[in-house]
Order: sequence, then structure tokens, then C-alpha cells
Amino acid sequence: MPWHWCNASSTRLENQSTLDLKDLLGALCRQITEGMGAENVSIEVDVPSRVVTGSIAVAIALFTVEVLTSIFKHAFPGQRHGVIRVTMTETGDGKLRLGIADDGSGFEEGQATKSVGSRLIKIFGLQLGGVAQVRSVAGEGAVVELIFPDPALSPPVAASV
Repeated sequence: MPWHWCNASSTRLENQSTLDLKDLLGALCRQITEGMGAENVSIEVDVPSRVVTGSIAVAIALFTVEVLTSIFKHAFPGQRHGVIRVTMTETGDGKLRLGIADDGSGFEEGQATKSVGSRLIKIFGLQLGGVAQVRSVAGEGAVVELIFPDPALSPPVAASV
């Protein structure tokens, strides 16, 4: 379901001149949660209203889809109950922080750096001129953060990947 969403929706997103991240991420999180059939996991989205270009919205959506897919796949084995929190805040230095955290099973340090998903997360961050970080403690969940230039304060990023 998540990659199906990406294929069907990324072109629509790019063709829109602007999108509100609050609406986009709220809808995306709901759709992925429903698509995964994860009644054991609740998702909380705390993203302020922030209008961005379609190309920025696509990169943020792809990042979010990849992270959420990984969480649903690995963090809550055996129908374990849990919470995923998606937040966006200003860092105070002209950047934004998109954080996606779960209280799932977590993993040992270095375990995720070898996966295809981990590489994709880093690439989507680079597309925004940002840096993605993953932190986890086995048994305590994980946090994936993307810190990137605030599009409202900087010209569009044209990264070559």
C-alpha cells in the first residue's frame, strides 16, 4: 500500500504548485495506518500549517512513507500495541526538524544502517538539502529525524542524487 500511494500520488503532488504539510502529513499518516491494518498502533501527528512547493512535499512524503513503512514492519511484532508520533518543529537556526518516533521494540545501534530503507531515508533527506538521523535503543523504540532548510527562508534545493 505505501509504495502504491507514492506511485499514484507523487505525480499529483509535484503538479500542485503548493501544499500544506499539516494536511499532507496528516492524510498520509492516516492512509498508511489504515492500509497497514494496524489497529494495535495509534499515530499522533503534530505538524504546524506550513505551505511548501510540490517538489518539497514529494520528498517529505517519500521520507515519511519509508519511515512509517519500516516502523509498521519492524517496531510492533506480534500485534504489540504502540504509538507513533510525527512532529515538525523549527530548530531556531533556519531549519525544520521532522521527527518520527515510535515506542516499539527498537534495535541495536548500527543495525539499521545496512538496510535499503535506511539508504532511501538518507537520500530523501539529501533531496531536501538536509540530514537524516536514526537513533534507537533495543526495547525502547526509535526516532528518525530529518533536519532540513526551512523552505520559507531559503531558495529551493536542487540536489542531484
